[in-house]
Amino acid sequence: LKAYSGFSASNYLTMPYNADYDFGTDNFYIGFWILVSPTGGVTMFVYSRSDGVWSGAAISIDIGAAENKLRFFVSDDGFATQDFVTSSKAIDDGTWHNCWCIRRGDQLEFWIDGRLDVTTSIVEAVGSLSNASATTTIGIRPDLATNPLVNGSLSIMRIGKGAPSAAQIRKMYDDERYLFNAGAKCLL
Repeated sequence: LKAYSGFSASNYLTMPYNADYDFGTDNFYIGFWILVSPTGGVTMFVYSRSDGVWSGAAISIDIGAAENKLRFFVSDDGFATQDFVTSSKAIDDGTWHNCWCIRRGDQLEFWIDGRLDVTTSIVEAVGSLSNASATTTIGIRPDLATNPLVNGSLSIMRIGKGAPSAAQIRKMYDDERYLFNAGAKCLL
């Protein structure tokens, strides 16, 4: 099992444009395990232009500075307008949490530790979430190289088209959570 941490302005993960992340108006998911202690205002994932100009489709996951809760944003116009959902509870308790950010139809969903946490309707970002100018960045906000995921680790991140069912999310959580116990001896 591998976890990525130590994010900074010079230490993060990035991937150039990948057509597989052009979700259009289809369902999509981003799932990951996260361990974070109180930090406030950090970024985990951004799919957008990385040259300092927000335009076109964008997807972002961060932890808000004030509440230490996860936030999942989507925009089809460079964040001129956006839809977002904020988790109902803070996850900065120093334990590993399994999180899923899903666009399912006209809803944004947040799942934490195998359970649906909160949903919201999409009213602004109803257009395509495809962007041929987008890069994917993990661990920092790419436009200004700010808000690195300090005091945190990410593991088993997955991104794709479609929307896993409640039973699938629960099974993945139940199967994977044992991997995060100290000295775990597990095989998936």
